[in-house]
Amino acid sequence: LDTVEANERLGFPADLRNYGVGAQILSDLGIHRLRLITNNPRKIAGLGGYGLQVEDRVPLVMDPSQHNAAYLQTKQDKLGHLMDGAQQGAVATGPAAVLAWTMGGSGGEAHGSVVAERLQDLRQWAEEHGVLLEREEHSRVLALLDQPQLAVLVEGGTASLLAEGLQRMAAWSSTQSVSLLLAPDSQRSAHPSSTLEAQRRPLLELQAARPQLRVDAGTLMRWC
Repeated sequence: LDTVEANERLGFPADLRNYGVGAQILSDLGIHRLRLITNNPRKIAGLGGYGLQVEDRVPLVMDPSQHNAAYLQTKQDKLGHLMDGAQQGAVATGPAAVLAWTMGGSGGEAHGSVVAERLQDLRQWAEEHGVLLEREEHSRVLALLDQPQLAVLVEGGTASLLAEGLQRMAAWSSTQSVSLLLAPDSQRSAHPSSTLEAQRRPLLELQAARPQLRVDAGTLMRWC
C-alpha cells in the first residue's frame, strides 16, 4: 500500500494535514508574509486560508532512491506535489556502485589526457545502457579506493552490467588495478565504513572473463 491507499483503507481522506497550528504560531510571531520551502501546493493554499501570504515557493529537492522513489511518485501522482525535472528523471533502483581505475607509470599531463579519454569512454558506455554515471570525487571514497586516477558513480546498473564495466576498464592499456565499491544508494556511497576491507583478486582474472558479481551493499573488491 502507498500512503494514500493506507489512509483510504482506514477510512480517512488522502491527506489529513491541517496547517492551522503552524499558521497560528507564525501569526503570534508577527509573521504574515513568507517564502515557503515545499512541493505541496495544498500547503500554500492552506496557509493562505489562515491569512498568511506566501510570496514565493522554494522547491524541496529530494533525490529518488530505491527507498523513496515509490513514495515520491505517489506524492506527485495522487497528491499533486510539484516535483522538479531532476526528481522526475531516471530513478536508480539498485545499489549505487563506484567503479575505480588506477593506471601504472608516472603522472604528468599525459595522465590527465588519458583519464579524460577513459571518462568519456565510460560516459558513452553508460549512455548506451541507460544508466546514470557521474565522476566520483568524495575524498573519503577516493582514500578507501587507494586514490585511483578515475572513479565514477554508477546508478541503476545490474550485476551483469557492472561486471561489463569492470571488464571494460580492465582491458584499458596501462591498467594497474580496478575496484568496485557498492552502497545502498547514491547518497550513502559517499560515506563508506572506514573498516571496510577490500576483497583482492588478480587482475588477470578480470581480464580473462567477466566476473559473477553479487551486488550486496557494503562490498569492496579490487582486482590488481
